[in-house]
Amino acid sequence: MNSDSDEELVAAMEESITKFTAARNTPSNDFQCPHCEDKVYKRKKHLQDHIRSKHSGRTFPCKKCGREFNHCGHKNRHERSCKATTQQKQIEKRKNERKGDSSKKKLKSSSTADNTVTNEMPYSPVAGPSHHITNAEKELAAESPTQSPVAGHLQESEASTSKKINSHKSRPHVEKVYHCRRCPFTCSDKKQLYLHRMREHFQRGGSIHTRPWNDETEAPWHREDGSVDERLRDVYTANEPIILQNHDIGPVQSTYNFPIDNTLSVDQLMQQANAIYLDQQHSFRLNMSFGVILQNRVTGEYRYFTAYTNHVTFESPLFISKRSDLRQLELRLKRMDILAELLHTRPDTTWVPVLLCNVEYYITSTYYTIGAGSLPDYIINMRSITSLVTDYKGKPYKDQLCLLRCLALHNGYKVDNLKQPTDIYYEQWLNFNKSTKRFSGVALEEFPKFEECYKVNLEAYTITEEGYAFSVYKSRGRYESSMYVNLYQNHASYINNFATYAQKFQCQMCQRLFNRSNKLRVHQKTCTKQKLLNTLAAFIKLSYPFSIN
Repeated sequence: MNSDSDEELVAAMEESITKFTAARNTPSNDFQCPHCEDKVYKRKKHLQDHIRSKHSGRTFPCKKCGREFNHCGHKNRHERSCKATTQQKQIEKRKNERKGDSSKKKLKSSSTADNTVTNEMPYSPVAGPSHHITNAEKELAAESPTQSPVAGHLQESEASTSKKINSHKSRPHVEKVYHCRRCPFTCSDKKQLYLHRMREHFQRGGSIHTRPWNDETEAPWHREDGSVDERLRDVYTANEPIILQNHDIGPVQSTYNFPIDNTLSVDQLMQQANAIYLDQQHSFRLNMSFGVILQNRVTGEYRYFTAYTNHVTFESPLFISKRSDLRQLELRLKRMDILAELLHTRPDTTWVPVLLCNVEYYITSTYYTIGAGSLPDYIINMRSITSLVTDYKGKPYKDQLCLLRCLALHNGYKVDNLKQPTDIYYEQWLNFNKSTKRFSGVALEEFPKFEECYKVNLEAYTITEEGYAFSVYKSRGRYESSMYVNLYQNHASYINNFATYAQKFQCQMCQRLFNRSNKLRVHQKTCTKQKLLNTLAAFIKLSYPFSIN
């Protein structure tokens, strides 16, 4: 009985194994390469990878040694361990050392020959590696080559110099080619590449301002004789997305942009300042900068220099708290004679201003102190935020120490045990500032001091009800630990899980949205406008308060 049951069990197992093997080896589950007879894959993706790497004809060369690969992954893995650059440097170093040794041997041989001819000098000054040949020695060598100890050295140096010049002339001169990173466009001029990027790839969300003139015939590139300065028009049109960009309003820092032309007056600037004053609801600090097109006196080339915060009109921003403060702004503009200063042609530079394009006003709200406050429901209900509106017993906080409580949570303290560390941090802050004034919270402009005091990187964001996060303050990353806080009006909440904090992160420069914060950080390094602002003084240094673009 047992033997029969064992035989049946073995037969059933063999039958199941046979069926499984037959089903696995059926042709319907195999993907065969149409070019190779012996290449069969179980998955379609593997067949596609094989065709792309073996039969597409595309290769991926290594940037260091030039070795070509059929797959980009193989190329990337090779580049991480490629030592071609290091080996090339070592080879060049050895060649230079050999050249130095050979030159020393030639100098010694020439000095020995001179000593045997003259029999007067036991030591030749040419043999010394630090000897400097004077003009008198050169004249003596020219008059009597056989009697001068430096004649052989001069002849050898002249011969080597002429040999280098001839070899340089014989080499084919290849023009440098600039490639666009977003399309196959190539050019031989950096300026053409910049104009191409501005025309084809510069992106900016939202609407833009209109040009400051009503009729096209009033444009500055229309001359009095009826001709058109096409180069000036092309430069203005290429940089139009920056010149006519709209205002960038933020909770703390805002930028107001107004297009202008050479008919600008102080009254027009004051009208713009009044419009900003009406738009702001609290006191603020104001500074301004101008964008201008300059022309080269020699070549006639035009370039646009954008307005930038590092080249502002006033050394320190003006504090505006009431309308009468605008009178001080008007007096300072008239006293500086700002229009004459902008269009003044300096004799010590080849670039002269020809057209005023736009003016930017930089506004910083000074009321923005971080302290106690109320929060909307969408922030309180977020799991990634510890609101810190009330204590663990439900009693609301009435002080301005919420940022210090965020620091306590960041350092590992629990919500029900924040009083003692907060008091310690409060005393540390008072001792660091050495201020006798009444504590009213940490202002946004004091965030760098806060980082220095507590040795921590502070990253501040604000989030909308739709889940879009905006960066309010970005740390310089000087310390190992980083603390993330959410700002809403005058209240700071602790972000306990930054990975799930926001659905989208928006770039403040170009308004693009990203679903992860690390993608936003990578984008900020290559942002188009950020690059434009970072190229100030790339071609020429000017004494005007403008940045190059």
